[in-house]
Amino acid sequence: MSELVNPFWLAILGATAAWSALFSLSNRPHIRGWRNLGLLAGYLAGVAMFIVLPWRESLSTWAVPGVLGGVLYFAYELVSYLHTTPREPNARPRPAALVHGLFLWPVMLPEAVECLLAELGILRAQVRPVADP
Repeated sequence: MSELVNPFWLAILGATAAWSALFSLSNRPHIRGWRNLGLLAGYLAGVAMFIVLPWRESLSTWAVPGVLGGVLYFAYELVSYLHTTPREPNARPRPAALVHGLFLWPVMLPEAVECLLAELGILRAQVRPVADP
């Protein structure tokens, strides 16, 4: 596997995903905005990886977080569907999320982590008091 997946670049991609996921967990707009740097860094690292590495190695390295992002997003959709009553037919989990993860994982992975934690009740929405007029 080490000849197909480059551990150095996989660590860089993982760091960009961890950065985005960490700042996605905040409800404060000034802190939450920092996740966008991780999204951008993920795509920039992908472009740099395709320039530096052979194409097979870069594709397989890019696919590892892509598959993980697709699986996590599908899991979020499945948990969300199972928690929803009544179940609407158009709210079913989409297997296409697995394919989308291969291209959109820098966006999907942090969103899937945030939404899955919220759906499971681990991450709570911040309740803001209503200001008096």
